[in-house]
Amino acid sequence: MAADLPRNECLVKALDLWESQVEDLHLDFLPPGPTGVVVATIMVAIGLCFVVGVGTWTYAVRTRTEKLPVHVAYLIGPYKSDCAAWEVERLVRKMLLALVTAVLPISLSPAIQMTGVLLILLASLALYCEFRPYEDDSRNRLEAALLFVGLAMTSMTTCLVANDLHWASSAVTQETLIFIICFLAAGVTLTMMAFIARAFYTERYGAA
Repeated sequence: MAADLPRNECLVKALDLWESQVEDLHLDFLPPGPTGVVVATIMVAIGLCFVVGVGTWTYAVRTRTEKLPVHVAYLIGPYKSDCAAWEVERLVRKMLLALVTAVLPISLSPAIQMTGVLLILLASLALYCEFRPYEDDSRNRLEAALLFVGLAMTSMTTCLVANDLHWASSAVTQETLIFIICFLAAGVTLTMMAFIARAFYTERYGAA
């Protein structure tokens, strides 16, 4: 019994410390009102956004008629027939990325934000590799390559933040990581611009 006293004292001290930290936490960016009610309202609104966004698009695809609306036909055209609703994956990915960056801003917790982004991109990459939703397999490879580059850039950003806080951090390492990240971002941008320009040219002049 006596041996349990130090352990209980440590637990009490830990709880007191946690309560003091919670009391000191100021969420000035939230709307006015009781914190619990405001947070619950925000969580319900976020959940509704996911349900309405995903549900309406899935309904539009699953209940399609012979003549599809132009915007629906444009978005489901590149996909296989059994993956016609795959645009939902892109929608959910973007919503999750926006949610992670809003809930976990880089100034509050950079490591947790980077981890969340990594997990989202990794899940998307696994889904693309498993289902290969595009009719044109080159698009599947391109999408997988873009997700892989995104994973690499996020990983190097995490390393950059960790190196900045590490006792053995060096300017050379930081500059190298920044250069590689910028090089990858510029490479992806130029590559996508080239693909879009080629697709535009083929669409406008290829049939002539």
